[in-house]
Amino acid sequence: MHFHLLKDTPLAPALPRTALAGPSIPRRSAPGIGAPNLRPLLTKIARRWLRNRTAATLNSMDDRLLSDIGLRRADIHSYVAEIDVSNRR
Repeated sequence: MHFHLLKDTPLAPALPRTALAGPSIPRRSAPGIGAPNLRPLLTKIARRWLRNRTAATLNSMDDRLLSDIGLRRADIHSYVAEIDVSNRR
C-alpha cells in the first residue's frame, strides 16, 4: 500500500517521517512550462482557429453573396487579418 493512503491511519507512526513529509527539495517546473504560459498559447490557438474558420466560411460563399456583404474574393485574407487585429485591442 502506498504511504499516502496510510498517512491518516494508525499505521502511519510505523512509517519513516521522511516518507510522509514528501520530497525535501521543492519541485520547480521547467522554464516556459506551466499555467502562466498556458493562457497565451491557448489564446493564440483559439484566434488561429477562429481566423481559419472565418476564412473557410467566406471562401465557401459564391461571388454574388460576397459582393452583397461588400467583399471580393481577393479581399478575404486581408479582411480576416483585419478582424484578428481589431479583436486584440
